[in-house]
Amino acid sequence: MLTQVATTNEWLTEAYDYEPPRRGQLCTGVILKRDPNGITVDLGLKRDGFVPQSDIERLDEETVGELRPGQEIMTRMVKPGLDDSHILSVSQAQQEKDWKKAQALVENDEICQGEVVGYNQGGVLVGFGQLQAFVPASHLVIRKKHSLSSENRKSTLKQYVGQELPLKTIEVNRDKNRLIMSERLAEQDLREENLDRLLNELVEGEVHRGTVRHLAKFGAFVDLGGADGLVHNSELAWRKIRHPSEIVEVGDEIDVYIQSLDHDRKRISLSLKRLHPDPWLYLQDRLNVDDTVTGTVTKLTNFGAFVKLEEGLEGLLHISELADHKVENPGDVVKVGQVVEVRIIKIETQERKVGLTLVQAHYGDEEPSVTPTPKQEEVLYSEDASSLAAQLKAVGERVAQREAEDAPAEEPEAPAEEPEAPAEEPEAPAEQTAAPADEDKAVGDAGETSDETSDETSERDGEAKDPAGA
Repeated sequence: MLTQVATTNEWLTEAYDYEPPRRGQLCTGVILKRDPNGITVDLGLKRDGFVPQSDIERLDEETVGELRPGQEIMTRMVKPGLDDSHILSVSQAQQEKDWKKAQALVENDEICQGEVVGYNQGGVLVGFGQLQAFVPASHLVIRKKHSLSSENRKSTLKQYVGQELPLKTIEVNRDKNRLIMSERLAEQDLREENLDRLLNELVEGEVHRGTVRHLAKFGAFVDLGGADGLVHNSELAWRKIRHPSEIVEVGDEIDVYIQSLDHDRKRISLSLKRLHPDPWLYLQDRLNVDDTVTGTVTKLTNFGAFVKLEEGLEGLLHISELADHKVENPGDVVKVGQVVEVRIIKIETQERKVGLTLVQAHYGDEEPSVTPTPKQEEVLYSEDASSLAAQLKAVGERVAQREAEDAPAEEPEAPAEEPEAPAEEPEAPAEQTAAPADEDKAVGDAGETSDETSDETSERDGEAKDPAGA
């Protein structure tokens, strides 16, 4: 009788202490059975719990395969049941575990791996257990410049789907359902670790294989296996370059020379040109001043053109050496890519300069004579003129035309000269012949011939060509 009373009291006490399940509460239970509609779970409460098939479909294949009768699982109370089973969720329970895992990553400053499962205008989505983390586009390691422009932004982000990325968690906010990660920060941390390793593994003077990862104005960054080394512009080629894109492009696989290792500053200096012989060494054995060589125009400037003579060796074709006349724009004479024959006029090995000329290559030491284009008012005479008289007649007409143009300026002096005009008429043809001879070299010979003619010929010509008539 006493034992029965004690059992009844324990039952009443347990009933009084019973707390109904709350929404969102995590519950551990044992799977009783599984059917196409879902899973029945024994929670140790008055009523069993039920996990719908729609919730099971959200789980990964590995988790679904572990859901067997007798298996203990963690669930979350979605809807407490009053007269029916409690509605449970396995996926939400796993999300709770994933939130805690993400928080631990932040606290421990650890890096995880995640697969990209989708993308939107702002970035990509990464699966993190039953959660989805967001990686903004600004935190992605974009390999190609301008690939996030408005024209190709979506196509670039789409290429990330299916890729496995190293990620660092930068924000966990369960209330706002925000989980933000960064590939860029994760890669920075990984590269710092790999840089320490490479500084101890690499040896100065060795040749190492790498991939061009990034181009800057001052050089190219080459991935040597998890960490970058720098090939400065001055070490990309023996010739002077303005931008590394003249030599390499992002994604190129190249061999580089390990030039120096700085353990204190954690820097790896590389060289590309030292894999090739210096073209300036023993240059005098190959080229000399006054040699005529063939080269290709590589660049035009306002002061001339650069001509590639051989690999790594360029010479300057100054603008004054492009032609025997003044040139305003080098592009009017030569074009980039044009093959030209030039002559070497200067070699400065110490300063690594070669001076070239295009004029002397074509005409030698003596510049070609150029016949000036006659002005419109000049009169030219052919060497095969039929007679001296025809030439003198043309000269007389020209002089008369000029006197007519100057007539207004000489009007005040005309009366004083009128009395002497008849006395000077016989000599007028000789004066008219001499005057054009000073102005025009073409009739110089004609003037000399006229002086040597007889007085009889001069009088005849004078009568034929009267100044007054002209």
